Amino acid sequence: RFTALLVAMAPALGAFMRVSLAARPMAALRSSPLLAASMSSASAPTTGDYSIADVLRRVRAGEAQLLDVREADEWDAGHLALATLAPLSALQTGVLPAGVSVAGKQTLYVHCKAGGRAQKALALLRQLGGEDVVALSEGYAALVDSGFPKA
Repeated sequence: RFTALLVAMAPALGAFMRVSLAARPMAALRSSPLLAASMSSASAPTTGDYSIADVLRRVRAGEAQLLDVREADEWDAGHLALATLAPLSALQTGVLPAGVSVAGKQTLYVHCKAGGRAQKALALLRQLGGEDVVALSEGYAALVDSGFPKA
C-alpha cells in the first residue's frame, strides 16, 4: 500500500520539487528514485509549464487541440469555440472523439469546469498512449475570462 501511495503521489511531488528546487542541479534531483520516477515522461507534471496566451495561440494555429472533458449537458450550456467535446465518461471507456488522436504530433490541452476532471482525463489519455497532454488548471470560466472565445 505504501508503494502504491508513493507512486500515486510521485507526479505531484515531482512538480513541487521542480518548483521549490529549481536552482538545484537535475543530477541531484535524479539521485532520488522517487523523484527520478516523478520526472520521467510517463509521469510528467500534470499541468506543465504553459501560458494561457500560448495555449490560445497554439490552438488557433492548429498546433494543438483543446479538449473539453465536461459532460454534454455542461457543453450544451456553454463551451469554448475552439474546443472539442471529449466527456470524461467517454474517455473512461477508451472512446476518443472523431478527429482526436493521442498518437498525433499535436499537444492535447485538456480543460473542464475547475480542473479536477482535467487531471483525471490527463491520466486516461496517457494510459491510451498520449505523451504530449497537458491538463489546464484553469476551468471554463477562467479560460473565457482569459480571452478564449465562446461558441
